[in-house]
This record gives sequence, C-alpha cells and structure tokens, in this order.
Amino acid sequence: KGLEHNEIDMHQSIAFKKEKIKIWQEKGNLPNRKVHFLAADFNTDYTTDLKQKILELKGGKRCFILLEGVLFFIDAQDTVVLFQLFNQLQNKGDYLGSVSFPKETENSKAFEKLSQFAEKRLDANEKFEYQIVEDDFYSKLPNYSLLKHEHTLSLAATYAPQTKPNVEDVLNEHMYILKKN
Repeated sequence: KGLEHNEIDMHQSIAFKKEKIKIWQEKGNLPNRKVHFLAADFNTDYTTDLKQKILELKGGKRCFILLEGVLFFIDAQDTVVLFQLFNQLQNKGDYLGSVSFPKETENSKAFEKLSQFAEKRLDANEKFEYQIVEDDFYSKLPNYSLLKHEHTLSLAATYAPQTKPNVEDVLNEHMYILKKN
C-alpha cells in the first residue's frame, strides 16, 4: 500500500503484460493494485521522456525500481545510461533491484534456450547480442551500496530446500538489491 507501481517496457510488451497482470489479479495470483504502464524504446533517446513520466508518477515519494529481464536485451552503454537515469530519479534511501546473468551462466542449457528463444523473435535483419553483467558492476555502482546478492539456486536452497534442481536446467539469474547513498 502507498506504493506507485510502474511497469516500464518496450511498446510491444506492454499489451501482453497488461493482459497477464489483469488475469493474475482476477485469479488472486497478484494483489489488486493500479499499475502505470510506461512504454520505452531502449533503442532510441528515451531518457528525457521517461524521466519526466516517472517524476510525475513518483511525485516526490520514495521509490523502489526493479529491473527484470531488461539488461539481457540492452548493451553495456545503454545499461550505464539507464542506471544514470535511476541515479537522477532516486533520493537517498531509495532502493534499486536488478536481475541479470553473470558470465558463468552462459554455458548452461537453460541460458542457451533463452538465447535461442530471444533470437527467434527478432526481425530477419536484426542480430541478437545478449548482455552479461558481472557482480562488480553492482558493487562499484556510484552512489549506491549493494545490500544483497542472491541467485536462483541460493533462493531455492533457502525457500524450497526439499527441491534438488538440475543445475543445467535452471536459468540461474542473479538478483541484486541496492540502496541509494
């Protein structure tokens, strides 16, 4: 309660997410809440427009920004620009969550399947190059402190210790929680 829920994604993903979130809320899988959907094309100069939209929605309140699945699809330069934008938007004490894949994940079957899945959805002339983000990107991020770092397998061991997943079949995403200094 009291949080603004903002979903930022590519135009083509927004309609799909709106539909799924509505269904999940109706089924009780997600709590009912108002979600603001903001379209951003990370292949264009989106920062000024996106910053203005977020500031209007944020209205001076504290915020938690969560990136899920975004960094895989954009390059290192765009990642730096995105995190600089968050640094401008957030105040001391605000939180930032990010999910990404380190180099060690690249060799798993699950990662290979994800890469193939993403590549199949591109236009014929596009080339897909995923991004790997190492731990030190987060630990060295200016104006933020890394509070927590977990990954899919460590969370499974904590919350589902009876489950013994095959490491090759798990898309071992790494999750980071940072706090603005």
